[in-house]
Amino acid sequence: MREPASPEQQLLEYKAILDHSGIAVVCTRSRLVYRCNPRAEELFGWPAGTLVGQLDAVFLPDDASCDALRGTVRPQLRVGKIVDLETRLARRDGSTFVAHLIARAIDPAAPRLGTVWIVRDVTQEVLTRDTSARLLREQQLIFENAETGIVILRERIIQRCNRRFAELLGYAADELVGQSTRLYYPSEEAWLETGRRAYAAIAETGIYHGDTIFRRRNGKSFCCHITGSMMNRANPDEGYVWLYEDVSEKRASAAAMDALLREQTLIFEAAPIGIAFVRDRIIQRCNPSLERIFGYSPGQLIGQSTRCFFASEEAWREKGERAQLLIDECGSFVGEVEYCKSDGLPIWCRVTGSLANPGEPGDGLVWLFEDVTDKRQADRAMEALLREQALIFERAPTGIAFLRDRVIQRCNPSFERIFGYPPGQLLGQSTRVCFASEAAWREAGERAYAVADESGKFIGELEYCRADGTPIWCQVTGSLLNPANPTEGYIWLFEDVTARRAAEEALVESLWEQQLIFDNAMIGISYQRNRMILRCNRRCEEIFGYLEGGLAGQPTRVLFASDEAWEAVGRQVYGESASGETFDGELLYQRRDGTPIWVHAIGRTIGESADSETWIWAYADVTAQRAAEQALRQSHLELEQRVADRTLELSQQLHFMRQLIEAIPGPVFYKSREGRYLGCNQAFLELIGKSRDEVVGATVYDVAPADLADRYKAADDELFARLGSQVYEARVLDADGHYRDVIFHKATYGKPGENGGGLVGVMLDITERKRMEARLLQAATVFDSSAEGITITAPDGNIIAVNRAFTEITGYVEDEVIGRNPRMLQSGFQDRRFYLDMWQALGTQGRWRGELWNRRKDGQTFLESLTISAVKDAQGKVTHYVGVFSDITELRRAHDQLDHQAHHDPLTGLPNRLLLGDRLHKALQRAHRDETGLAVFFIDLDRFKNINDTLGHQVGDRVLCEVAWRLGRLMRESDTVGRLGGDEFLIVIEDIGEPTAVSHIAEKILNVLQASPVTVEHEFFVGASIGISVFPQDGADAETLMKNADVAMYRAKERGRNTYEFFTKDLTQTSLARLQMETDLRRAIERGELRVYLQPQFSLATGKVVGAEALVRWLRPQQGLVLPGEFIKLAEESGLIVPIGEWVQGTAACQWATWVAAGLAPGVLSVNVSGVEFARGRIQQTARRTLELSGLPARFLELEITESAIMSHAENSVQVLDNLRAMGISLVIDDFGTGYSSLAYLKRLPLNKLKVDQSFVRGLPTDTEDCAIARAVIALGHSLQLTVIAEGVETEAQREFLTGEGCDEMQGYLRGRPMPFDDYHARFLSG
Repeated sequence: MREPASPEQQLLEYKAILDHSGIAVVCTRSRLVYRCNPRAEELFGWPAGTLVGQLDAVFLPDDASCDALRGTVRPQLRVGKIVDLETRLARRDGSTFVAHLIARAIDPAAPRLGTVWIVRDVTQEVLTRDTSARLLREQQLIFENAETGIVILRERIIQRCNRRFAELLGYAADELVGQSTRLYYPSEEAWLETGRRAYAAIAETGIYHGDTIFRRRNGKSFCCHITGSMMNRANPDEGYVWLYEDVSEKRASAAAMDALLREQTLIFEAAPIGIAFVRDRIIQRCNPSLERIFGYSPGQLIGQSTRCFFASEEAWREKGERAQLLIDECGSFVGEVEYCKSDGLPIWCRVTGSLANPGEPGDGLVWLFEDVTDKRQADRAMEALLREQALIFERAPTGIAFLRDRVIQRCNPSFERIFGYPPGQLLGQSTRVCFASEAAWREAGERAYAVADESGKFIGELEYCRADGTPIWCQVTGSLLNPANPTEGYIWLFEDVTARRAAEEALVESLWEQQLIFDNAMIGISYQRNRMILRCNRRCEEIFGYLEGGLAGQPTRVLFASDEAWEAVGRQVYGESASGETFDGELLYQRRDGTPIWVHAIGRTIGESADSETWIWAYADVTAQRAAEQALRQSHLELEQRVADRTLELSQQLHFMRQLIEAIPGPVFYKSREGRYLGCNQAFLELIGKSRDEVVGATVYDVAPADLADRYKAADDELFARLGSQVYEARVLDADGHYRDVIFHKATYGKPGENGGGLVGVMLDITERKRMEARLLQAATVFDSSAEGITITAPDGNIIAVNRAFTEITGYVEDEVIGRNPRMLQSGFQDRRFYLDMWQALGTQGRWRGELWNRRKDGQTFLESLTISAVKDAQGKVTHYVGVFSDITELRRAHDQLDHQAHHDPLTGLPNRLLLGDRLHKALQRAHRDETGLAVFFIDLDRFKNINDTLGHQVGDRVLCEVAWRLGRLMRESDTVGRLGGDEFLIVIEDIGEPTAVSHIAEKILNVLQASPVTVEHEFFVGASIGISVFPQDGADAETLMKNADVAMYRAKERGRNTYEFFTKDLTQTSLARLQMETDLRRAIERGELRVYLQPQFSLATGKVVGAEALVRWLRPQQGLVLPGEFIKLAEESGLIVPIGEWVQGTAACQWATWVAAGLAPGVLSVNVSGVEFARGRIQQTARRTLELSGLPARFLELEITESAIMSHAENSVQVLDNLRAMGISLVIDDFGTGYSSLAYLKRLPLNKLKVDQSFVRGLPTDTEDCAIARAVIALGHSLQLTVIAEGVETEAQREFLTGEGCDEMQGYLRGRPMPFDDYHARFLSG
């Protein structure tokens, strides 16, 4: 055990502790320091031994602080208390620090003996404590006001939660504290599974991210993105912090966006028009339709020049220059251009070209191509059709006249010919000249116009009078030229039917004669269909013993004794073994009274359908003949008498047949086997225009052209070869020289080898029927081939026909819709009023056209463009309705999508410049009308380029979306937030009252951007500069307000960013001056206005020139020599610093190389490299090109790069600088000490020289801080083996100080100002 120390020993120990402790101790008495330890002298900045004897006031910053401290301490010391407090004290050099003071009287019983003060510097502790308190307050504020739910859990029990978390679940915050998280899970299984998965991930990686379905208090489920982590990984028992974000809408929006992107891709890929994105006339991307239009395989056009679309280089260049000129002037190009397909065939396209991004012309152009080759051909065909129609009008055999108020406005030659007038005489005449009397003219007009006014059309036959007074009959058709405007007049068609009416009258008389022959014929005649007697003459009834009219409508079964006999005859006549078209033979029948009779029956078909043929039968009762034949065997004389009787009877029948043939209205002829005509009827003679004598005995070659005669002869030979009957179509040349279409029905008679045999033929004129069939075929082809759906309905609305396109569009086949009403397609999107208006228009105008939504068979709705027309008969009664429609769903969707894309920013979805301009224009109209205020906010994000450059454009895009979301959430629904491009936004706010309200909004915008950081892979704050213009003070139109807000925004940037500025007229002048300077600066290099000046650099040891720094000056017209400080900042902001820097480096290097080649010793050329140049990464290429073009050896070139430029790209800087050093170029770090260099990086950089910034040289040698910094920089440079040069040396005292501190080189006005090349050569290189 240690012996108690003597008082002397204890005193020495305490003194040692006091002198070597880290705590400052000061003893005062009567306000004077009478003792202190070394730590106190060090803390307060006093040299050793100088603090004792000083007043205690030297420790306080000022008298007020001293009095306040004394007033606090003295009362406590007098009563023996220990004083413990924090206050701010002062050092000898005037700097202050926060001190923790503990003071007590040395002897509480005798305070005047002095006070001991224990002082500790707690500046850093207080700063840390204040920072922690501030962070705690911020975190609490974030916790309480965050839009993300935050909850603290321990063992899955809620310990604490914020307002947003409670809102998400529909509870109050205090209701949730203490509850298990099972409360808001939809099931026990979901709670357990999420817990197992989440806490396992946290244990493994420290964090969990995932989407989970939760249930609110009201029972509704929602999707939430949760993020969980331990509060303290070292002690998991402290609990977990969880973040909850309701992502239901975000997921829905993401799904909608995905669908939109898919739709856009589908539209792009499936669009019927060609689409191409072109940059520098190179195809960057195109859709299949473009490849199809130009005949290229998929992917073949990507990367190709648009030259491949043109037949020649000249055409490509000429069209390109013209299109680019229009785009530059108007923003777009629209026109039809001739191109060349891959196979060389020419095509015409309607093309539309515009900038893909008006804010960034370098992004290229988007071109739309529509193949209009067929359209142009159709246009030419239409022109030809119009010429044909004009030709038809002039040459038509039908008279055509255009009338207005019954006055002839125009007529064709046929009309003049019909009425017997010379050309042109009828124009302007009243139609009264075409009638025999005034009464006839008025009566015909009243009749025709009454029908035309009611139904829109008149068709009828009217009697007229020719110019010579001859009466004529005309078939006339009249209709309105324009039903919508009856005053435009009528068009009338006239066909002279005088001859036809005479022929019809003759035909009526001929038919009466035929009927008389039929009724009084000596042989029985009947017409049958399906073995049913349709009609018969009286002789037929007499043969079979029936009363008049007794056989009509009866089956032929009644003419036979039994079913077997009837069926046997049927097989004989109609069976497979029968000829099928004719029959000639004797058959056994039975009269009505049961008497059997033999009848010679001759039958032939006269129908066109094999299934329901109509037969004509001629009956001759041969019962007596057969009896006579039997009696002939008994008596020759009786037989001769019978033969004579039969001959007489046949003669009579032959005469009757000749008369019958003659009475037939159609042409009939018969020939011998040798092809010579034996006879014909009058109709045949009239048809061919020959007499009977010319025909009888002639051949077909005598009555028809050779080509037709060959056809007739071949048909006759074929018929004689096989016998029977023959039906075929052919043409005949009539008496007027016109060809007519006919059907020949021919049959042979007589047996082969016998005399008297031949053929008989009947001709049926089918010319008009053929014409009608051709028209019907054309209509049917158009109907079924149309790409548009066509529906034909009856007047009651039920469908009677649809075409193929109808099925393709609606999904219904024809059988499913026939007989049904089109309302089966209704979607329900149109109300009852819509359809009432439709039918009202059909009823009044006969036509309706519009768009409506219908529904397909599969339930899918589609938009159709529909035209419905009412079809009426001659009496004006509706016979049916025709609806023509096309599916325009995709067209409308593409139109809406393109419209949205044209008016919205594709990244943020905000209105773009085009839509902003439109909305601002409309807002100004409302402000004018209502006499209210309006404000335009021009917002530019601060230093956004740094985000793109460091984190990439993808992160930058997400930041822009976040900013857009925040701005949109802040504004009212009536306000407009839009993106102009890049990082520029525009806000239009209406109904502005006081300017203070505008300021308040601007502050809210800045606050909402700064209130919470943007988290996109990294967390950072986004600031903005805002320019504001107000209507009507700052402009009355949209362009002026936007321009002035832009000007104000730049002033906000100049004021330090993250602020707002109102527009003033002074800003316009400043902006114009700045704009003019930038414009002049852009042309300065071209005009040769820039100059390179050299400022010499000297060795401080020898005083000799070691080189020079190249500096730029601008000899601006009218303004004279402009120093760098006035334009370098503008050059950096506009990017012009890069070409300027390259020019300075190249110009100076060329001059330096000339001096070196001349054997001079100019030293090292030092050239500044801008931070912009360094950031763009072109410094290596520029330096290499400079050395190559100038021929300067690399050892003579020195590049000065600022400290801030290097450290802002620290990781990449090392590699860039290493490459430059490898080229032999020396490197200098410029403006050292003004940035934020990291010594760890600095020592890694391959530098040669360090330049002390002139801001530290300026105060030498009187400013102690500048002296200390200069010493430190020089010492640091030498420790890193770098040459140290000081810039801005202007006095001899500065030079002496730098020399004394060991600085190597100097540069400044003391030894040499910047000077032109010639001056530098004269002073330092000429001897």
